[in-house]
Amino acid sequence: MAHRTCQNVTMTFRGVRVPEENVFAHGDGDLLINRAFTWSGPIAGIAAVGVARAAFEFTLKWARTFTGGGSAPVIEHQAVGNLLADVAARIEAARYLCWKAAHYLDRHDGQGQALAGMSKTFCTELVSQVVNDCMRVVGVNALDRRFPMERFYREAAVFPLYDAGNLAMQRRRTWGVMTDPGYDPDVFADGDPLPFTRSMEGIGTVPGVR
Repeated sequence: MAHRTCQNVTMTFRGVRVPEENVFAHGDGDLLINRAFTWSGPIAGIAAVGVARAAFEFTLKWARTFTGGGSAPVIEHQAVGNLLADVAARIEAARYLCWKAAHYLDRHDGQGQALAGMSKTFCTELVSQVVNDCMRVVGVNALDRRFPMERFYREAAVFPLYDAGNLAMQRRRTWGVMTDPGYDPDVFADGDPLPFTRSMEGIGTVPGVR
């Protein structure tokens, strides 16, 4: 439906033996996998910001020129202007959160699971809201495949679903960090390190067990 250049294929290995020197981690494979989704979180968020910005830029150009049968471009209407102002603010907030997460990962050697999860969930859900609001400005023409809005709409639907999924793993990682006694609300504001430990992962998967 979207991300059409992304290959989603099944790979099956049979009778494979991996030399011991190629093992990534002994006993910490779960943390290694979790860390992989840490650096990919801001990347997914940044991609979502790109789609949101593309939708906004098209809509802004449209609003400046399309009159809808009226005497002035629709951007002159207060409702349209206010909506586009909110859209622009959301995009800026998402962009800064991705920058913050990526900078934190650079400073702390890939740690920052909670912040990465926040940037992934916030930005990839925000893009759907941005695209929907842009479509409201463009109107029924947003459904016309001569224009890019229908593609932005399809692309926006993908982001919350892939890269561990917002409803499950991504939010669970942030949740697990916040339940840890070492977590403080100022830790990310101050850029302080907060290592991700085994006690932080898996929360909520088995009721009553951590």
